[in-house]
Amino acid sequence: MVQHGPDFNQEEVNKLVKLLNDYRCCFAFNLGELGCTTEIQMDIVDNGQPVVCKLYRASASERETISRIVREWKDEGIVTETKSSYASPVLLVSKKNGDATLVVDYRKLNSQTVRKVFPTPNLDEHLEKLHGAKIFTILDLASGYLQVPLTEASKEKTAFTTPSESGKFERMVFGLINEPYEFSKLM
Repeated sequence: MVQHGPDFNQEEVNKLVKLLNDYRCCFAFNLGELGCTTEIQMDIVDNGQPVVCKLYRASASERETISRIVREWKDEGIVTETKSSYASPVLLVSKKNGDATLVVDYRKLNSQTVRKVFPTPNLDEHLEKLHGAKIFTILDLASGYLQVPLTEASKEKTAFTTPSESGKFERMVFGLINEPYEFSKLM
């Protein structure tokens, strides 16, 4: 259902739709279409002590789901093979809709990572800038963190193990302590 106020202007809406269609290349509908910035790279500075953690138990169906997700990440170049001395475990987490999400437990790595501080944007200041606007839309970066590359040294630190394989991330992944800092800096 579309709602609009008294100042609604169909011509402006049509211009917006045309603009979105003209820049279709900026929108990702799957992991293979994700972009990757060249503006910044995330660096993980830790104490240099490799993190090695035991695997979490997983049922046969969970192992199958984990393998499918890792295979998709590898097919898209988000994850590559590794012989890293770091090894964080993975686990499946259920989303609200029941789908499974694969996450890497980086708590041990995060505990030895040098924490960065960056000011969080002030929502009230941003809302003030919208005073008088007539059309509002929300654009969300698809897998935004996965659009930020890691430095070469950091890639090895993101190494993870599953019941059947291992890998390392080529891009920033959810769960790293400094990713909100890096993402806010990029925005």
